[in-house]
Amino acid sequence: MLRKTTIVSLLVLISFVECGIQYNLFSINEKWVCGVKSSCLDCLQLPHCSWCASENKCFSSKIPLFDGFCQNDTVLSQDFGLSLRKNAACACSSSGLASNCRADPDDAADCSGRGTCQCGRCVCNAVPDSDHVNIKTISGEYCEFDNFSCDGPDCKDGPYRWNPEDEDD
Repeated sequence: MLRKTTIVSLLVLISFVECGIQYNLFSINEKWVCGVKSSCLDCLQLPHCSWCASENKCFSSKIPLFDGFCQNDTVLSQDFGLSLRKNAACACSSSGLASNCRADPDDAADCSGRGTCQCGRCVCNAVPDSDHVNIKTISGEYCEFDNFSCDGPDCKDGPYRWNPEDEDD
């Protein structure tokens, strides 16, 4: 069993000679690399690493030394469909991002209730419609527009501002 004072060698040197030329290959176990990262942003750019905010420490839960470490204060690497750096920045600053998904801070639902808030941005829901050839689309920074809420003869292809009060009639 490893203890906090245990020193473990991380470097593997493989050396071979081919056609009179010596080749040296170095290998480092990627799980141990987490320990050298000193910020949440640097840490979470490596998908196998996690950040412990209370300890200000980057670690890999796959190393026996960290089994059960920081269970209640762990920030995990997440894929928000962005670059590694932007995914890490988003995961590290998760507090307050949901408020970016509301046009008005007093709104009860993120993304007008028609999408999900991911990394402080709305991802609007898909609207399947097997009855019509036209594709129903929800769009806008807060999913506040669509191309199917207007039914009158003056309607074109939208987008139309969605008003939830209109549905109560």
